[in-house]
Amino acid sequence: MRNTIISAALAAACLVPSAQAQTVVNFDQSTDTATYVSQGLVLSGFTISDNTFGNAVLVPSTPNYANVNATGSSISFVDAATGIATTSNGFGLTIPGLNLGGGFYAGATLSFLGVSGDLLGTQMFAPVGPNESRAPLSYANNFQNIASVVFTRLENSNGPALFPIDNVTFTLNDVAAVPEPASWAMMIAGFGLVGGAMRRRSIRASVAV
Repeated sequence: MRNTIISAALAAACLVPSAQAQTVVNFDQSTDTATYVSQGLVLSGFTISDNTFGNAVLVPSTPNYANVNATGSSISFVDAATGIATTSNGFGLTIPGLNLGGGFYAGATLSFLGVSGDLLGTQMFAPVGPNESRAPLSYANNFQNIASVVFTRLENSNGPALFPIDNVTFTLNDVAAVPEPASWAMMIAGFGLVGGAMRRRSIRASVAV
């Protein structure tokens, strides 16, 4: 019985995600969002543009950037080889800079969700401008097993504006290794049973002595 429990616990432990190398997507390949599935990103509600409005938008890796739509946008992750949804360990992006006198930006709240829709954390970027010069702004986190990132735009009081992103970074987990919640439960229960069995064995050995 004890060997069966240990085997089950070890099998569940093998489901812990193993991460691939970090990927950086700069949107310069195409203005078609579907293109980026081959790099591991599923983009929903984004518009990819190369319009810098007379160089008011300082794009770190020219020419393209992705703009969050007014109704909101989201990013999820997919294994490019199989098309199966997966997760990312960590997420980063750069918000293009703004030239002095170049207008203003909207803001956004980013919500990082796990496989079950659980909230892993949030990050808020306030609207800026008008006439506020700003260098490109970089952000990164180390949340584990991010299934999706939801962008909720915060409109600028001066009027409709961009919330542009560029240089999105993420580290995909292997599809076969992404655990379901039930697998995590089995792993935790398995290790608990292993601990209990070992404790009972230790007590019996002490009594025998």
